[in-house]
Amino acid sequence: MSRPPAGLITAHRELAVAIVLIALFGAIWAGYVVSRVRGGRRLAIFGWVATAALVLQALFGIVLAAAGARPQDGLHFLLGPLTLLALPAGRWLARTERWTARTRAIVVAGAWLVTLGLSLRAVGTGGGVG
Repeated sequence: MSRPPAGLITAHRELAVAIVLIALFGAIWAGYVVSRVRGGRRLAIFGWVATAALVLQALFGIVLAAAGARPQDGLHFLLGPLTLLALPAGRWLARTERWTARTRAIVVAGAWLVTLGLSLRAVGTGGGVG
């Protein structure tokens, strides 16, 4: 197998840090939405941007794995996809009309917290940031 490009490894690591920061910001913003039950539309747009960053991160990871690069811990291959799915799953669950706006906001906030936790753990199993 060929050796993966160093630039792609660097991009994967740097995007991982950005995703953790995006998830932290999203979780804080989601907490605000829960407390005020407003601002949810902009948070939803931000969630789609975050999901796009996660898709890009997944593509980088797939290319790296195909080129022979391996994370420090094999658990990374589970945490990466789970991180990618957390926000869309939360948005999907929050679409029900049976819940109040506050309950839906709590579900989305939970999805942001799960994304934050999984992204932090994925960085740790991937080999860190340095």
